Amino acid sequence: MKSAVVLVARYIFYLVGAVIALGLVMLFQGTLTFEPFKVIVSGSVVYFIINTFLIPIYRILNPKKINPDETRFESYKDRAMNLHHQDRQMQHRNNQWSANGVTANQWEYSWDTTQSYSGLADMGYRWGVGLLINALFILFSPVFIAYLVVILRSSNVMQ
Repeated sequence: MKSAVVLVARYIFYLVGAVIALGLVMLFQGTLTFEPFKVIVSGSVVYFIINTFLIPIYRILNPKKINPDETRFESYKDRAMNLHHQDRQMQHRNNQWSANGVTANQWEYSWDTTQSYSGLADMGYRWGVGLLINALFILFSPVFIAYLVVILRSSNVMQ
């Protein structure tokens, strides 16, 4: 029961986002106006409305394709810092380094990672993958819709 409520809540959350995107597309196309309120229904509007209801289902069924968890880009700054640490470790011989004799970059250990844009690259990658999958879904949704119609007709649900 709890998982069904969570699925419905996620569907509604994704549907709200899709309806906002649909409204923006319709405003851009001029098929939706507010003064006076008017909706011009055309083939493309029906097409986008069908996609508005299908994309949230796809997002719920395939969350790993939309938002992959294990995306980690190593920026050139992170790579340079890792190579620097490896170089320092390779030069450590016969306990020559001691707590008194070690000099360190005082700013290096203020944060657990270097100050770079690697997190931004991860976010950009996820955003790009999501955008690409949504675009492919919108372009090829007639194939999915035709497949569903064939399945439903073959099972005698639609007459």
